[in-house]
Amino acid sequence: MAVFPWVLAVFGLTSLVGAQADWRYVPLNGATPALYNAYEGAFDFLRGVLVVHVNRDAPPHGFSTWEWNGTSWADRSTANSPEYGPMAYDPSRGRVVKVETFHLGNRSWVVWEWDGSTWTRIAPVMPTPRGGFMLGYDPNLREVLMVGVCDAVTWPADNCWSWNGTRWAQRQSVPDPLGIGNPLLVTDHIRSRLLLAVAYHCVPNTGQSGTWQWDGNTWTMLAPPTQHTAWLGAAATYDGDRDRLVLVGGCLVGGPCNAETWEFDGTTWNLVPTANSLRPGGGYITGYDFANRRIVGWGGDVPALPSQRERRVFIYETAWKAMYDISGGGCAGSGGIPWVESERGGLPWIGDGFRLRVRGVAPGAASWMATGFSAQSWGSVTLPWALDVVGAPGCWLRVEPFVWFPCTPDGNGVPTWSITIPVATALAGLEFFNQVLVIDPGVNALGAVLSNAYRSVIGIR
Repeated sequence: MAVFPWVLAVFGLTSLVGAQADWRYVPLNGATPALYNAYEGAFDFLRGVLVVHVNRDAPPHGFSTWEWNGTSWADRSTANSPEYGPMAYDPSRGRVVKVETFHLGNRSWVVWEWDGSTWTRIAPVMPTPRGGFMLGYDPNLREVLMVGVCDAVTWPADNCWSWNGTRWAQRQSVPDPLGIGNPLLVTDHIRSRLLLAVAYHCVPNTGQSGTWQWDGNTWTMLAPPTQHTAWLGAAATYDGDRDRLVLVGGCLVGGPCNAETWEFDGTTWNLVPTANSLRPGGGYITGYDFANRRIVGWGGDVPALPSQRERRVFIYETAWKAMYDISGGGCAGSGGIPWVESERGGLPWIGDGFRLRVRGVAPGAASWMATGFSAQSWGSVTLPWALDVVGAPGCWLRVEPFVWFPCTPDGNGVPTWSITIPVATALAGLEFFNQVLVIDPGVNALGAVLSNAYRSVIGIR
């Protein structure tokens, strides 16, 4: 538990950390989506592209589909295309789902799906027609959820439905976020839940902040001590790398627009003072790029621009990403081959707890976690070092054992090791290595076996 305070003391690394995630615009390069008056989008993370559908919902009508692959736009427009309506990505089926509400100036109420090359129109039995709804992916049902409804001053009680590709199913829950319009629906893949941030209350016609979660069966209203500002037209995305719900932009009812960045850490909302910001506006399209571990977005209704439309792609990420990798294997003991892994895929972020656990250990066996700062050498010994010479054939010391810590069994008897990484900017980018020694009398002459090696790099959220 004390290894990082030692490092701070030895090297005098005591500077405090500030917010590190930041916004940046990508310069225009080549063709870009047209500046039509309506657009929607979703990030297809299996294909690694931001899908944007733009349309002109007044004569002369026009529709187009574009994809951003991280470096350039591609016009993927087809003759058969939907018009206006919310979109969401369904990773279980590899489809972008769109519920069309207007087509060629007339009301429409059908489902369209995009498979990466073709839009397919689907006309199932639909819920009651409505406006003011949004779509989001439910990782528990593995279906797309439709939530929210505002029509004039009344709204149907059937507020929540799910779509599996062939049919709609009503999802009732008490309590229910009834009477909200255009909610921000964000999938938290880490905790397998759908988060909802309220931005609009139907009656009265005002902004209203609030945070809900959906577990596939029940809505629960959360009570964070601080709520985000009720900006209408804000965009929200879950940053799976940093484990934060990020909300940006929006406008007050009848008031100015903003460029604020809010983050929800699972407990409370925090207004984040980023070094750079987007232009004040609303209607941004955002999605999470899993492959590059960052939020990607496009567009926005920006009053300060002559066109009042933003055409550039923007990115939100930290310059100091936490990382890990695993190298080498362990050697077999009486409980199997010891294996070190992080709990829930956690990453070593400054200011956070970080926990490793060890599989393949016989019940009750003592285990020790070696922690060091090199996987190349230990003094004059080159690593990895074969332990055949000390009576452990097939075992390798793969990390410098700068210090040893006893592992502590958790409630299930699994050996664990945990630390709290201090809040100090100087730790950003620091590598450290772990390997477990399991005491196992009789398994070999040494009476011990070793695990794989685990490399971590400290990041700043």
